[in-house]
Amino acid sequence: MILFINTISLQSCIALYDSHLDFVWNTFWSAKGNESSTLIPHIESLLQAQWVSYDDLSHVVVVHGPGSFTGVRTSVLVANTLAYTLNIPVASLGYFDLFNDYPIVKASSKRDVFFQKSKWESIEIVSNDDLVSYLGSKSISKIFGEMLDFLPEGVTVFDKINYETILSDRNLIWLDRIEPLYIKRPNIS
Repeated sequence: MILFINTISLQSCIALYDSHLDFVWNTFWSAKGNESSTLIPHIESLLQAQWVSYDDLSHVVVVHGPGSFTGVRTSVLVANTLAYTLNIPVASLGYFDLFNDYPIVKASSKRDVFFQKSKWESIEIVSNDDLVSYLGSKSISKIFGEMLDFLPEGVTVFDKINYETILSDRNLIWLDRIEPLYIKRPNIS
């Protein structure tokens, strides 16, 4: 079984897939900064509900950022720890890999967002005002990612991630360990 971990989205998700990358089951919860205390219990509940043990896991896939420092750090640490202790490979996807359409937006702070205009452009950090200006100047009324409370009326956000096909649509690279994806440095002292 393959364990998928996403604590980066507003709705955290863990899912199980079989060895052919076919979806088996998932569960969602709102971590809201409590990833470090909620992730392991949710993994254990999912495994127990599906009659799966840690030893049944053959791979781990984790969304490794960008996002909150706690969410990124926790999910990557858990994925790497499982990979190491179970001697199984781990792969990562970025938050922006969860969507097939563009532009994609992800909250960064109260003042700015992570933003990717197209598949061929890099992820940027832009101010909330610059995002609104950009959407207006390009007459963009449909974006993907997270709903943001400052978006102008008429802009629709599609935040549904298709977890049933997310792994089958990706070319995963299996490694011994993965690194977190931090677009900007954590603001800790």
